[in-house]
Parts: sequence; C-alpha cells; structure tokens
Amino acid sequence: MKEWDGSSTSPFPSSKSGWSRAAAVADFDLLHLLFHDREENLQKTRWQQPAMFAMEHAMARYLTTLGIHPWPWPATVWRADRLVLGRCLSPEDGFRIVNKRALCMDKAAAMHVEPGVMAAVDAPWIC
Repeated sequence: MKEWDGSSTSPFPSSKSGWSRAAAVADFDLLHLLFHDREENLQKTRWQQPAMFAMEHAMARYLTTLGIHPWPWPATVWRADRLVLGRCLSPEDGFRIVNKRALCMDKAAAMHVEPGVMAAVDAPWIC
C-alpha cells in the first residue's frame, strides 16, 4: 500500500476528512498505524478492527464521491460501518464503538478463558 503522509496523496483522495475525523477521536496514532506501522500490528485484533473501520469508511466516502452508493455494505466490523453509512451514527461515534469493542476483545483474549461466547442483541432504538 502506498504510504499516506496526511496530504492529498491519500489512497482515497477525497477521504482525507474521513481519516482525520477518525484520527481525531482515536486514543492512538491511527494514521501512523494505517500507513507507517509494522504489518504485524495490524494483525492484532486491538488494532485491526479500528483500522478496518477507518479504511471501510474512507472507501465508502470515496465511492460516494464517484456516484456509487455502497449500500448494503458488507459488514465486517460489527456493522458499525452500516450504521454510519445509514447516518444513524456519526463517523466519530462509529469509530469509538469499534475501538471500544477492540479493547474489550483484546482484554478478553488475554484472560485465556474458554469457551468464548457471542450474543446477538436486538436494539431497534439505535436508528
């Protein structure tokens, strides 16, 4: 991937504000993680999920500028990307949720407790 220095040389040219919005609420250097960090860090759930959300959001913003509306978007990060695209959540809130989830998953993985479980929750109040 081409490294991005925060200028208009982004891999998705119109997405600079998308990167910046996510980076502004991150409690770590998101732009460094995405474009300059070691690849093995992106393989860790703690960093992978926020990075994937930021990338998906940037791609969706870029496609929208081309007149392509990515809906329904394949949900890979807890469907937060769909909530942002559907304007139920702001990009910042979507990033915060994904980031918090990644923190919780990382903490749970460190506990080495088996077996893991997943819950599905009906939350019609979100939209």
